[in-house]
Amino acid sequence: SARPWMINLILDSLSEHHGIQPDLLGQDTVEAEFKKRAGIDQFYSYGSGFFSPDNLPMALIRQLRDRKYDLIITPFANNHLAGYENVLSSARLIQPQKILGLYPDGSASEIVLNL
Repeated sequence: SARPWMINLILDSLSEHHGIQPDLLGQDTVEAEFKKRAGIDQFYSYGSGFFSPDNLPMALIRQLRDRKYDLIITPFANNHLAGYENVLSSARLIQPQKILGLYPDGSASEIVLNL
């Protein structure tokens, strides 16, 4: 849902300041780039194409649900949610305890879950 530079900044912050190695969900085209990067526990690929609930294989959704995430961090490339409903719907499918939206200006907001 964002550019690699934004993802890298988030990963750096989580690793350097909090000692967290998060899992990352992305498409095939960025898998090689992020798999070789330090600071990631697992990389999960949904395949290719537009990021939407329709493109997430059910087996992958089940696998991610089984991980029982406390938090999903979703970077947004703009400060309004236009165009990000597919990303939020996909995150909700995974059923984390919380979803946190991170914006380019560094602000964050908790996304309401309607599970």
